[in-house]
Amino acid sequence: MRTSVVAGLVAVGLAAYIAGVVLGAPLASMSAALLLVAVFGELTVYGIEGLGARFGLSPYASSVLVNSVAVLPELFSALALGLRGLSAGNTWLAEIALLSVLVSALFNFVVLGAVGLLARGVGVEESTLRLEVPLMRVSVASLGLLAGFAVIEASLGKPGASIREPFAILLAQLIYWFYYISSAVRSGLGYGKRAPPRGWLVALLAGILGMILSAEALAGSIEEMIHSLHIEHIGEAALAVGVASSAPEAVLALLAAKRGMAKEAAGGLVAATSTSVLLVYPLVYLPLAKSLPVDAFTAYTLATLAAMLWLTKRSLVHENLLDTSESLYLLVLAASALATLPAIK
Repeated sequence: MRTSVVAGLVAVGLAAYIAGVVLGAPLASMSAALLLVAVFGELTVYGIEGLGARFGLSPYASSVLVNSVAVLPELFSALALGLRGLSAGNTWLAEIALLSVLVSALFNFVVLGAVGLLARGVGVEESTLRLEVPLMRVSVASLGLLAGFAVIEASLGKPGASIREPFAILLAQLIYWFYYISSAVRSGLGYGKRAPPRGWLVALLAGILGMILSAEALAGSIEEMIHSLHIEHIGEAALAVGVASSAPEAVLALLAAKRGMAKEAAGGLVAATSTSVLLVYPLVYLPLAKSLPVDAFTAYTLATLAAMLWLTKRSLVHENLLDTSESLYLLVLAASALATLPAIK
């Protein structure tokens, strides 16, 4: 990692963000904030790799930690936007923040389908498959339970009553996630200490702090963008925010697939989706729960995500392969589900 490159990207991002704010161009400031989030995210990943080397973690355990850290930008951005909305008494903005997490996860399947088409069929690394299949199973089950609970409450409960996600299921998701992380780390200890990369601790601390500050800047830019574009439909706003926040990772995955690294790209997309469901969604929802009833948008997206994860898991478990027909089906189905969001009333 070249310090000069990181410093240059941060300087460019800061300058572009300030220019966007001064000129009243929220799209420009949002793009700059996304760049800053991505750069600080990479710094954090670099620091985590150094942490693994310093404490002698196995490559498997290190990959688990890296996959976990990769979702921090999404977590910080959604929390910043949601808490910003609640502090201003704007529950609409907080709901967009929560729904955008699910939209980002669903958009991963559009990109996964595109990766499979580019590679003319794609699987994932065996080590990644061992990591992700249990997470996908729990994700499918918990998403189905959350969506089913919302539908049952809406149909059998009192008309007009607010529906809240069951705390027990959200807590179970978090418990399982942290149990899995701790198990992976414990099993990976004793692999053998290695020389960590230079400056890993500074990179780790600076990366996390930078992501928090960049996420707050991103939340402000998103709010301004929604107002400037006069977006008044929750589905449209969440679709715009979710896809925009996922765009950098999507571009990197497609470039990796084009360069012959489709397996790595597919594994990263699957890992990001499971982590968004089990870690990011509960951590974003719980602070906002008292002010955010579950609506049709959330229930629909939860059910769609469960279906997409089940289809992907089935193909990977049975053959470890998404062939071209399955990739096309996944892409079209996920894209259709996203396009349907603005039509929900």
